[in-house]
Amino acid sequence: MRPARACLPGGARHVPRVLGTAAACAATGYMSRVASASPSRLAGKGRCRGSTAALAAASALVATGEAPRAPVALGVAVLAAAAALLGTLGRLERTARGDLAALVAAASRSSATVLGPAGRSLSVVVPSYNEEARLPAALDAILAYLERRARAGGFTWEVLVVDDGSTDGTFGVAAGYAARHGWGQVRVLRQPRNGGKGRAVKAGVLASRGRRVLMADADGATRFDDLERLERAMAAAEGQAAAEGDAGAPVAVFGSRRGAERAAARGALAWGFRALARAAAGGGGGGVWDTQCGFKLFNRRAAQVLFGNLRLQGWAADVELLLLAARTGARVSEVAVEWREVPGSKVHPVATPVAMAGELGLLWAGYRATGVFRPLGVPRAVPAAGGAGEARRAGERHGRGRGGRGGGP
Repeated sequence: MRPARACLPGGARHVPRVLGTAAACAATGYMSRVASASPSRLAGKGRCRGSTAALAAASALVATGEAPRAPVALGVAVLAAAAALLGTLGRLERTARGDLAALVAAASRSSATVLGPAGRSLSVVVPSYNEEARLPAALDAILAYLERRARAGGFTWEVLVVDDGSTDGTFGVAAGYAARHGWGQVRVLRQPRNGGKGRAVKAGVLASRGRRVLMADADGATRFDDLERLERAMAAAEGQAAAEGDAGAPVAVFGSRRGAERAAARGALAWGFRALARAAAGGGGGGVWDTQCGFKLFNRRAAQVLFGNLRLQGWAADVELLLLAARTGARVSEVAVEWREVPGSKVHPVATPVAMAGELGLLWAGYRATGVFRPLGVPRAVPAAGGAGEARRAGERHGRGRGGRGGGP
């Protein structure tokens, strides 16, 4: 069979309009015009079949000026949007695979990653963007609790503040706490640019060393002592998994603000977002009511599997965590926490809903519509002696791994 361009009269200059016409015909009911044009233009040639014949018929409409202008414009717009969407999905997928390969390589050189030995009881990840004003109160509460608990014995901790490309004094504030409490206790990760909350949390979790990893917002809106509620729920879930012969299963506990007082506009936004999230996740929410509460606890395996697979970089990354949990067999539960609204929220009444809706669209397209996003095999650990060879072997597994609790060596 000859290549498709041999069936397109008029040469390459007609290709955009031809493709647009073909898309428009499929989308707006003009397929009959394409079919009727086909016999007269292609009679006796026998060289254009299937989709190529449809393209050739569409090109005939273009060449004779019969192609309706509005549907052609619509078709071109549809094709351009589809190409842009696939490009974005491909970029996010490549970034996720690159992040995982870089993590494996880093783990082979250093223990300070989520794939290295667990050197702390708890890691607390605090994503921060332009939080110079609110971060001190949050860190004061976090550190007071952790130090009090450590003095009781049998508990070690670290706090990772991830500066997500802030343009104010956030980094200086975090660095001051690190200098006072020790750089091994308070670690400050600085992102080169603002990549989004999901991207910042992922960077912190992948660099964590705790047996359990807590993500906590920089506004300090959740009472930090409620960590113990999440820990009790996690212990129960891990005990249930062990009783069922699934010891070592990934477990996550989401804090919930259900019933908390909040501004009317923010409550309406949350309601709308939950509806969109359920549609995008296709029932992969695991019954969690509040996906966006910034107080979540993960055991080490859940931190590895879920964040090793995370693609979204903004607000909707929390929804992707739930979808990934459903696809990788992670156990998820939800626990009510004490929460209060703190002035200075980064949630914009217009820009934030638009960005969230866009990310939920990417979530639906990447996992459900196209299958571009596929679970990656995340190893449980990478021994330092593995070196570059282990990193290379892990990279080779990414294309065929399923990312579940048993993925990797």
